Amino acid sequence: MSKLEPPASDLDKTASRVSPRTYATVAVAAGVPLAILVALYFLEMPLGQPHLKYRFSPVVPLRLASASIAILIGIGSLAMLLAITARGRRVSAAALVAGMAAWMAIVVWTFFAVPRHGEQHMVNLLSPSHDGAFVLESRGVESIRDYASSGFYERLQLEPTQMHGRRVLSNPPGMTFTALLCHRVAKAWPALHEALRDAYGLGDLGDPDQEMIFSSALLLTMWLTLVWGMSIVFSYRLCRLWLPPIAAAAVGFACVFNPSTLNFTPGKDPAQVTLVVAFLLCWMSAYHGKGRWWGVAAGIVFAASLTIGLIFVWIVAIVAAATLWDAFAERGRLRRWLANCAAPACVGAVGVMLCLYVVLDWNVALMTFRIGARYRGIQEGVIVDPFYLTLLGLPMFLLFVGPMFWAQLALSDNKSHHPANRIAGRLLLCTVAVMTFSYFFANNNETPRLWIPFIPLLLIPLAARRRAFAHDSASYHRLLVFLVAAQLVGTTLHWSLMDVRESEHRMITGRLWD
Repeated sequence: MSKLEPPASDLDKTASRVSPRTYATVAVAAGVPLAILVALYFLEMPLGQPHLKYRFSPVVPLRLASASIAILIGIGSLAMLLAITARGRRVSAAALVAGMAAWMAIVVWTFFAVPRHGEQHMVNLLSPSHDGAFVLESRGVESIRDYASSGFYERLQLEPTQMHGRRVLSNPPGMTFTALLCHRVAKAWPALHEALRDAYGLGDLGDPDQEMIFSSALLLTMWLTLVWGMSIVFSYRLCRLWLPPIAAAAVGFACVFNPSTLNFTPGKDPAQVTLVVAFLLCWMSAYHGKGRWWGVAAGIVFAASLTIGLIFVWIVAIVAAATLWDAFAERGRLRRWLANCAAPACVGAVGVMLCLYVVLDWNVALMTFRIGARYRGIQEGVIVDPFYLTLLGLPMFLLFVGPMFWAQLALSDNKSHHPANRIAGRLLLCTVAVMTFSYFFANNNETPRLWIPFIPLLLIPLAARRRAFAHDSASYHRLLVFLVAAQLVGTTLHWSLMDVRESEHRMITGRLWD
């Protein structure tokens, strides 16, 4: 058992069967956000602020039909896993293989789920107001070295109106380079390009250059979906630091499969969850004495993450502050924090930054500072006034965070008196503090998308402080299976109602690439 988990004997003394009332409470709490969303759908009230709204899908019946496939996959897998684990506490090899197979099926479903998926993905990946901004920007990059050393800094001097959006200006160029590499792979591997062209009818475009652009964009969507799918491995291992296997699988699933991630997959924001949970796993493993190499790995992941998004500065601030707080509170841990976490992480981060500087003339630290300094000016057009419109961002996030979060709030059986879970409480408090600051001083009108990286930092500490997730017994296994089912059904039904990137509206109206 992990060092973070409370002693099993303390939990066994209070083990009991889960009452029907608990199931009812969890079901109601998990279903409230979806009920609100359904009501808003029938009242035809789009979500968001006047200048940026998340639309409802114009083809909900088609989405519901597609969602039924994921629900059947998930419910069937849960029934099988429950049967496999019914006779013992440990997760068997058969259960692990079955669970990963089911997850792979869900990931594949996610890519093909939306109606006319190829066209929708290309709308998203070729529109400057979405992740297409990175694809379009990559078309003008001839040399990664030149762009990283000077070209991007020239871009930072432009206004969002000149760039037809804020994505390129408010993010490091890592996604631009990823799009460029996908283009080069498609160009260097004719068989792959031809397969995509034939599968999606790109030959009808009648222009070889357009065919290449579309096939490379599709390749990027596949890559982003795959990276997001990989996050389940790191998420599960991170949850295991606090929770027994079944609970870790349930919470880990909710961290990566929720309305926020599903509605924006394939995309940069769900894909970067992999880096978030990988960093958290490395840092927390180092903090709890699993080896200083975990600290070095945390630094490497952090430096690599800074090439993708500034949000990782906030993630590091949360985890470093929470563990430093814990180290001060627990005598004798401050030296371990410095020796196991801070110093090795600095070594790993500096090492990656030096390599990028030598190879590509890319000063990651300077670029992060420059983007941060420019960020406020870039976002002025979307930080709303009057104040009451600002407040709409939080309710939107609460509708998108997922059923597991609401179920955790309803399970009020707090076990915070266990010293092993104090760090979870400190992580939670630091996360809420950072989210509050970013809400009022940054872009607050797209919180469901922008706050995706914070979801694991909400769900895992809450689960660690709830007794229901710590019991490793058959009765509580059934409750966890019920929670996973609620997360799966609630998320897919939520997705069925939404057209958050307006892809379907654009295709219907012919307003494709703006």
